[in-house]
Amino acid sequence: MKPEPAELARLRREVIKLKAERDILKKAAVVDLFSRRVVGWSMSAPFQRLLADHGVTCSISRAGNVWDNAVMERVFSSLKTERTAAKLYRTRAQAKADVFDDIECFYNPRRRHSTLGYLSPMEFEIQAE
Repeated sequence: MKPEPAELARLRREVIKLKAERDILKKAAVVDLFSRRVVGWSMSAPFQRLLADHGVTCSISRAGNVWDNAVMERVFSSLKTERTAAKLYRTRAQAKADVFDDIECFYNPRRRHSTLGYLSPMEFEIQAE
């Protein structure tokens, strides 16, 4: 199923690097701009191909020009400062597990956003129904 153009306009993604022993991991994510919920993420090149195959336009701004993807900048800033900045992962699997835990167990269900009236993305979606 190919997403509708209106839905694609609400989605953004950006790449960050996570440190891993002898490796740099790139993380790509898709965020619903309505609720700030991370609706898809991966740490692999096939994910980027999947996005392109479904017409999702990746947004990566120039250095110092974050306005077109300020939401993604905030998501990844939170991930880095609250979770991954001081960590050195021994394996890719360890890094992926930690990012999964942060997104699926903290960010989406519990992290509060001032833009959403201090609700988490999941709480905001429930109230919007």
